Amino acid sequence: MNIWRRGPLSKNPYHHTAFRVVRVPREATDRALVVELVGQIRQLVEADPEAHQINGQKVSENDLNQAELTLLDPRRRLIEELLEHPAETPRNKRLEDLSQQLVAQLAGEEGQSLAWTNRQSLADWVAEFCRRYLAQVPPVDPTFGAAELDLVPPWGRSGK
Repeated sequence: MNIWRRGPLSKNPYHHTAFRVVRVPREATDRALVVELVGQIRQLVEADPEAHQINGQKVSENDLNQAELTLLDPRRRLIEELLEHPAETPRNKRLEDLSQQLVAQLAGEEGQSLAWTNRQSLADWVAEFCRRYLAQVPPVDPTFGAAELDLVPPWGRSGK
């Protein structure tokens, strides 16, 4: 299915998803939470119709209703999830833990900072610290590449 045929060609379907219309994160799957968040956006739009826009176009009450129905229907929501990118969280928990250990080690007794006479040795130590961390991080999945980011033009691909 060509997603450009879902609506007018002036609306980019990747920018105008149900998640963006009602400002619900893709990770919100609890029905009550979705209904609550939609209600909050509905109140915002009722109070000030100019407050919520997507690419310069006002979000209407009808857009909110359609987006809510889409997110509450599992089949339609699945299609929207394919168009919306998940929130990316960096895998820095291990790095943050090691950083805190570093700060604890560098702090002297009773919270006094250590006096450094050779800062280059600290820079070398930090570089080694970073190399060890990066060696532990799993590599990026090679199956995800530019093909997933390629937009299908509204008129389809010619010659394919």
